[in-house]
Amino acid sequence: MNGRYATAGISLVLLAVCQIAAAATYVLPVVVRGIQGAAGSYWDSEVRIIRLDMQNPLTVRRTWVALKGGGFTDDPSTAPTWTLPPPNPEGYDYRMLLLTGSELMAGVPDSHAAIGLEIDGPAKVILHNSNTEGQPPIPPADFVTCCLPGNGHMTVATTQLLSGSSYIPWATSSGTESPFRTNVGFINPAATPLHLHVRVFLLFPYQTLIPPIETPYWVEESGYGGTLLPELDVDLPPLGWLQLNDIFASLQICSYANGCWPLTYPMPSLIQIDSQSSVGYLAYATPIYTPKNDPEFIWAEPGDVSPPA
Repeated sequence: MNGRYATAGISLVLLAVCQIAAAATYVLPVVVRGIQGAAGSYWDSEVRIIRLDMQNPLTVRRTWVALKGGGFTDDPSTAPTWTLPPPNPEGYDYRMLLLTGSELMAGVPDSHAAIGLEIDGPAKVILHNSNTEGQPPIPPADFVTCCLPGNGHMTVATTQLLSGSSYIPWATSSGTESPFRTNVGFINPAATPLHLHVRVFLLFPYQTLIPPIETPYWVEESGYGGTLLPELDVDLPPLGWLQLNDIFASLQICSYANGCWPLTYPMPSLIQIDSQSSVGYLAYATPIYTPKNDPEFIWAEPGDVSPPA
């Protein structure tokens, strides 16, 4: 082969590889479209996709939807798709694409979903779930929609799946004297079922992890007590999404001298998630300040922080 043509051929192959590699799937952990929540709240979602390369168009395509009973993969030929064109002669730069919960949930029967977006081109993807109290989006002008009113939780969409063990480093226990509750969500973006094992640990001020115990009157010679919380097994169907609300509702404290009693006051806590599967997954927590129904959002991180055996 002529060297010049060989070089040109290699360049074309490399260009094609770069174009393929530029596409990535961004996961939105929980999307809603105008639903009633607790304490008179009303929730809606918006996503801002900020283009980081202004010289090329940006294409966004919904690729899968994960639901409580199992979701679906979109057909690329009919999937909801949005495009930001490159700058035009009039000077409009189209730097941001704003998508609403209704647009993202087109054709989805459920009220909640995790969604995968395939984006061709470098971008920053930010999800905002807002307690709008039923109010419409705020327009900065007659022809442009700005943003949802109210606050809620915000997170940057991720492109990295977890495998093996992971943990959620920030959670807070609930109880009759606690103003907090913590919801925990799990996402299976794969076409095969997934089993997860979930454990909860209290974090005391001196940073000691108190392990779960199997019986309510666990005794050691030292008289050491622990927390009592049934360990959870979570089974997700293919393209499954599940959120467990108020995961600390049944938490108890046990001691050698006094037996067990419900944990009624708030405690800093940590959630450990384990998987024996090669299937990638995602998990998150939303600690909520109940008096204002005001949530935060924390992604699970890779790692095993269980107490030593």
